[in-house]
Amino acid sequence: MRVGAEWLRKTGLKGKSGAKLVFFAFLIFLLVRGLNHPAVGEAMLAAPFTDVAGHWAAADIELLRTRGIVRGYDDGTFQPEGRVTRAEFTKMLLLALGHGSDVQDLSGVRSRFSDVPADDWSEPYLEAAAEWSLVQGNGAGIFSPGQDIKRVEIAAMLARGLGLGEEKAISLPFSDAGTIPEWGRGFVAAVWRKGLVVGYEDGTFKPMAPTTRGEAAALLGRLMRQLGRAFDLVGEAERVGGPDLVLSVEGQRVAIPIATGAVFFRGGERVSDGALRPLDQVYLVLAGGQAQYVEIRYDDLTGELVGTDPKAGQILLKVKREGAEGGTLWTELTLPLRADTPIFRNGQASELKELQPGDRLYLVLDQSRSEIRVLDATRFDYHGVFGLFSPGSIMFLTDDGALRTMAVAESPVVFLNGKRSEGLTSLKTGDHIGLAVDSQGRVNYVEAER
Repeated sequence: MRVGAEWLRKTGLKGKSGAKLVFFAFLIFLLVRGLNHPAVGEAMLAAPFTDVAGHWAAADIELLRTRGIVRGYDDGTFQPEGRVTRAEFTKMLLLALGHGSDVQDLSGVRSRFSDVPADDWSEPYLEAAAEWSLVQGNGAGIFSPGQDIKRVEIAAMLARGLGLGEEKAISLPFSDAGTIPEWGRGFVAAVWRKGLVVGYEDGTFKPMAPTTRGEAAALLGRLMRQLGRAFDLVGEAERVGGPDLVLSVEGQRVAIPIATGAVFFRGGERVSDGALRPLDQVYLVLAGGQAQYVEIRYDDLTGELVGTDPKAGQILLKVKREGAEGGTLWTELTLPLRADTPIFRNGQASELKELQPGDRLYLVLDQSRSEIRVLDATRFDYHGVFGLFSPGSIMFLTDDGALRTMAVAESPVVFLNGKRSEGLTSLKTGDHIGLAVDSQGRVNYVEAER
């Protein structure tokens, strides 16, 4: 991590100084509850499940729990490896799409499917799903609500829910694509192209296989993220610790109370609230005016600056990628900056117009908008091996074998092994260093590796 991002992480400061801390979490909750929360008739939020720790789909399972889409069993388990029925998945999908309010409207309406018992819990859900053309049954008025749902059937329901047309012309990458029923091939192709289904590690899709509850949760988690229905609030962590999350949201500082039993995830793994650091992006599910689910993300990128466009507020950079056959490829990307993006160059606050082609870049990204949150640029004037430091000067051996002694600016910025150091006194003879100098030729920035 470069100096700017490190400084911001340590201080927790960002954006305009003097911004007021605004406590309007409950107001946000009131505003977003009706828009995004799909649950209907779920008066009590279920406690975190006792059997999903370490499961590959734990984050999606807990996301759906805090959204009121799944409640699990009376013993507090979710049973992620258990199978999901056609009726159960229909309910989950209906709520994930935000159609839960229709269930109350259809309460007491007799199902069009002859094999759905009157007054069965699934009856209004299946009728609402049929009204939304999510389900069709077998064409003879039969739905088979208690039957395990097949993966091809889920693909069809997801495609209908997204309003996707069948894409029969697409060649699917699955080794068992030939076993997909003709009626479902176009649906599978449509949701595969959207990135909702990815198949198994052995290259198969297994269209007729039953679906586990964990797999169903993962599919619906992807669906909700794509539709923008997964989270109530997205912000950047500014202060960590205490009973509240203090975030920057659209330039305002917001304090969100953390609910008892709130779950935190980073990279799909359950973590404690201590894993949250300043500059992390957080994606929240709110209930009762409190954060119930916190998804932590920190996306960064390194590259080399090609050019800037200050008027458009964007940069062009080269990013090193690994080639298909093991070689190195350079890919050019154009990325916009946010209006409040802090810019640093060689450890000092800077502006976009001051950056130069060839600068090494460290970027912190806003994943939700594909924008740059923090830009940290470095330009080395010398590379070599550290020798000695005396007050006011530094001696080092350059890469071409020349011994140089240079004046040092007051309070130079020094990084050792990627971490901010106390100063040049922390360096040892033999450390590999990169140096940058100011307009007076004095060393003002050093990165060292030991």
